Amino acid sequence: MAGNLFVSSALDNWHRRLNAQENVPQHGFRRNTTVYTLVCYVNNIIGCYLGHNTEPIPLFIQRGRVHMLQSPASEEWRPYYGLVSEYFEVMERHLQEHGISSVYE
Repeated sequence: MAGNLFVSSALDNWHRRLNAQENVPQHGFRRNTTVYTLVCYVNNIIGCYLGHNTEPIPLFIQRGRVHMLQSPASEEWRPYYGLVSEYFEVMERHLQEHGISSVYE
């Protein structure tokens, strides 16, 4: 099963959804917005996964969750926060199914 770690149409779909123009909050790629940090954590996870480097993924998931707790979603960001929360769960489950701890140590 470990050989399929980096082959997942479900995760491919998530990655497209998370970066689709209609899902990224307005100004989500501007450094002076609070949501920019979360967008970066999500895209760091995607980059690590695509680069076949799972080691930093739990760290970025943890940082993303902390960010969402410390910077609650505005009404505009609420849908993106919901997508990201669900994605974190999906990614953690995917890692665990392939024998990789989803807990940052």
